[in-house]
Amino acid sequence: MENTNLNIITKDYGICINNSDYFLAFSDFTVSDGIDIVENVNILKSKNDFEKTAKKAEAFNHSEGSYIAQAVDSIDYFSNTYGDLTLFTFMANDVVIEDFTENLKVANSPKGFVDARIDINHVLYIDKTLSPGMLLKIYKTVVKAKAEFLRSLCLPRHIENILNKNDFLAVLANVAQTSLIDEYSVDIVNNDYEDDQFVFEELATSIEEAVIISCEDAIEKLGLSFGILDYFVSEGILLGDLVEAGLALVAGVEVTEEISEKLEAQILKSLCDINVIA
Repeated sequence: MENTNLNIITKDYGICINNSDYFLAFSDFTVSDGIDIVENVNILKSKNDFEKTAKKAEAFNHSEGSYIAQAVDSIDYFSNTYGDLTLFTFMANDVVIEDFTENLKVANSPKGFVDARIDINHVLYIDKTLSPGMLLKIYKTVVKAKAEFLRSLCLPRHIENILNKNDFLAVLANVAQTSLIDEYSVDIVNNDYEDDQFVFEELATSIEEAVIISCEDAIEKLGLSFGILDYFVSEGILLGDLVEAGLALVAGVEVTEEISEKLEAQILKSLCDINVIA
């Protein structure tokens, strides 16, 4: 079931999530982080620079206000809707999984593992009229759920080091039309919130489940799967080190290139064995 308040505008340089009845938004966006009343939420291909991002957003919206904007390298995204919740997941990735042998793969990046990035970002819309305090609680819930899930993956250290270094998050809710003072402001004190019409713990559980599913889907869509060689790399262990250690155990036999090659082949074969990996 889709939320009918949302209108998605797509261009080659950005995505606009529009609500003509306005969002109350809490975000850490490049342009207008914090609490805002906006009509448009923009994800734009732009350098992470306030002025350049704002200029693109103004051109996108034909407006000098009523928007928030986030600068990104990629506008790759998907969305899932669960009742009142719609979760947009934006993905950016500099890592590719390459064949090392016929049966072994290893992660690599043309940017190297200092400048490379893997980012999984979220924009969460809740089809309810919620207070700023409630948006902050939901924001914290999303951050915690994503952090705990990613930590549970126990990724190789050099992958963890580039994960979500530039991630972003926005939480959106409705604005009660009776509380609008003008196009850009709302009577927050007298707004008719729905905070007391639901149990927060139940909403938080739904949000956590949605975030976990989206992270799992993002990793699958990005084609990220890390194997034993990636964990060796994270510990600074090279294949040559294993061969050298094995040759050091050879006694009473002359170490030749042929023996070295056979040992390397046997190590690679063994690294495909789930028991060895474990």
